[in-house]
Amino acid sequence: MSIAQALILAIMMAACGGVDEPVGPEPEPGPEPEPTDTKAPIVFSGKTAETQAVTRAALNDGDGPTSFRVWAYKNDGYDAATEAYTSYQTVIDGYNVVFENGRGTTGWEYTGHGTAGREQTVKYWDYSARAYRYLAYAPADAAGASVTVSGTPATARMTVNVDANNADAVPYVSELWFSTGNAALYPDRQFGRTVQLRFVKPLARVRFMFTFAASVTHYGREALTDITFAPLDGSQIAFKGTVNMRYPINGTQTTADFSSNVAGGATYPDVAPALTVDYTDSTPQWYTVLPMAGQGVYRLTVSVLGEVRTADVPAAMMQWKPGYEYTYVFKVTENGGIILDLLQMAIHDWSEGTPRNLNFYNW
Repeated sequence: MSIAQALILAIMMAACGGVDEPVGPEPEPGPEPEPTDTKAPIVFSGKTAETQAVTRAALNDGDGPTSFRVWAYKNDGYDAATEAYTSYQTVIDGYNVVFENGRGTTGWEYTGHGTAGREQTVKYWDYSARAYRYLAYAPADAAGASVTVSGTPATARMTVNVDANNADAVPYVSELWFSTGNAALYPDRQFGRTVQLRFVKPLARVRFMFTFAASVTHYGREALTDITFAPLDGSQIAFKGTVNMRYPINGTQTTADFSSNVAGGATYPDVAPALTVDYTDSTPQWYTVLPMAGQGVYRLTVSVLGEVRTADVPAAMMQWKPGYEYTYVFKVTENGGIILDLLQMAIHDWSEGTPRNLNFYNW
């Protein structure tokens, strides 16, 4: 199998999933034995697990957004034959959770933070539940953010407005917190313990760059002109629109997925026909874009010493997921041709609110 074929297979496999979960057959869901404290309140944390070397963004205590709006559901029915959760109950319906540093406590609290006519009472774990699911966006008052539940199987659809040209103002969205309470499969997601939500910006970052074959010694980057990296079908690259996160709350799916929409008739800077600046040491160009799940083939076009050359990137490599950054490396060959040499993917940490480089890991 060639490198390109292996990369295509890897991306296709990655595109089919949401948050990584343990691999292997899962036994029939069921919580661990009830602890001594059988009336444990549901509490939240925005911290990131310290054991992760590269991690999703998190709402660290006192750092970044100081509130989020959360929904919680428990599954009370399960069909072992189809491995489907057949029913659910709403536990928390859009509670406002605030980071407090007062009232004798420091941490994330929801009691006392309800709006007029909407009291937020303490919620407790149900140890007989077959599974729990949590989802959230931050900050709690994010403009244009909303959650609606519909469909069969039931899905909580979160819609957020996204302008990649103003990334700092884009809300965070959470991964789906899912657990059956099984300690072997979900050791960090036990019933009765603090719910640790992890968040990403619903944005992706993209760059492309050139390398040269070892035999190319008589010219370098200065020989490359008229560069474009663009959808082959002539569609636009989106920087502004809406992102729809879809969180399953029953059925068989246990991870979130997403889609993006761009307003009709959008023009630059909301959309652009191509990316035109490659990443170099002198021009470290990243493009922050709307995440896209279903793009087609992209074509890199460049003039090498006056001769137009092209290289196509398969659609399977053009899946831009929220919270990830992508590097497309094109190699100039000995005869002046262009080939896709490598695609690199990495999780991007938005926790500091501004883009920064991370180490890259091959997917």
